[in-house]
Amino acid sequence: MKRPPLLTEDGSLLLDPHIEPTIDPRLSVPKLAGILRFEETSDTIRSVVGDIITAAGSSASREAFAAELLRQRCCLIGRSGHSQIGLDLDFGEGAPEIDTRHKRIDIPVQLLSLNPHIPDILFAEIKSLADRNRRLTVGRLFIPMAAPLGRAEIEEAMTGHFLLLPPGADIDDEGVVTIPLENSRYLLSNTLLTAGQNIQIVLSESKEGLGLIQYPSRCGLPDALAPGDFLCGSIRISLGPYSALIDRNLNTPGVFHLAARLLDAVRTSGIKIPRQVEIYNGSDQTIAPESLKVRLRLFPTDLVTTRMAKQLLTGSQAGRIMQDGVDFADATNIFDLRVSDALFDNISSMATLRGNYGRILTRSKCIEIQWELQDNE
Repeated sequence: MKRPPLLTEDGSLLLDPHIEPTIDPRLSVPKLAGILRFEETSDTIRSVVGDIITAAGSSASREAFAAELLRQRCCLIGRSGHSQIGLDLDFGEGAPEIDTRHKRIDIPVQLLSLNPHIPDILFAEIKSLADRNRRLTVGRLFIPMAAPLGRAEIEEAMTGHFLLLPPGADIDDEGVVTIPLENSRYLLSNTLLTAGQNIQIVLSESKEGLGLIQYPSRCGLPDALAPGDFLCGSIRISLGPYSALIDRNLNTPGVFHLAARLLDAVRTSGIKIPRQVEIYNGSDQTIAPESLKVRLRLFPTDLVTTRMAKQLLTGSQAGRIMQDGVDFADATNIFDLRVSDALFDNISSMATLRGNYGRILTRSKCIEIQWELQDNE
């Protein structure tokens, strides 16, 4: 079995207070350089990054060579909410630094503001957060440890109901999956984005902060994508025990996908659910959006996720999950009495009995709702 990729937790952005945004010479967009710090990294990840630095040698051009090797071997995975407002993340200049004692890796990075409709306050807000010592997480490090799935493996996954592709998708001999864009487009309300602290909320909370700011366009894809245009569109794919890494470059030279390029296993199940993609036309040609196709590669996931996916995707419910997506009941067996008893313990049906009125389970915490008692009760 192929080894799954390594993936760090979200890293924090560190900025030199004396460094100001510049203009990227190739794309002519605002750019901000910084350091992406990954803490509490595993011995394996530090070892792999260390091998890349060692392979660069000790020549005068070592730092530039190490940065290029890192770009070839690894990927930076940006936060989806950042990409959806046009904030891109890429490797910067210089070699990574490893602190074994503190289990830390520092990687030079650069942020680029690629949405021409976003006011120039984006980097000012990022610097303001940094100046106030507000932790801003901007991305993860993705390191493939084996070759991606080949064509035969992908076709076998589709036959076993562990992968579902939309009409128009292609698989080449090397296992690269090509998927056309859906006729959909997502827009931002600049008025709401710049109101109050909304832009800081989006930067801090990523896509959770976009709920009232982003909305689908009724007109679908635009007629053309001019040089320097940014597009938030969508594709469809349903993943079982595989993660999908979107290639940086699309099928058209100069057009590329922003840094939020990883589609998670199982969570990306449901072919009916559109998956947002963020695209920038960095070429000097006007492009027809309907001709664009996203290219991606599939990787196996870890043993725990694989086991869970194969338990879920069995029998008659496999087809339903691949069509509609996995839900809370599928993942938790909530209708099993043993499971529900554990989730709903300490909940009572009357205010006079011991216990709470209810319990709300969210992605990161559990909220207890207490009964409101009358005075003297």
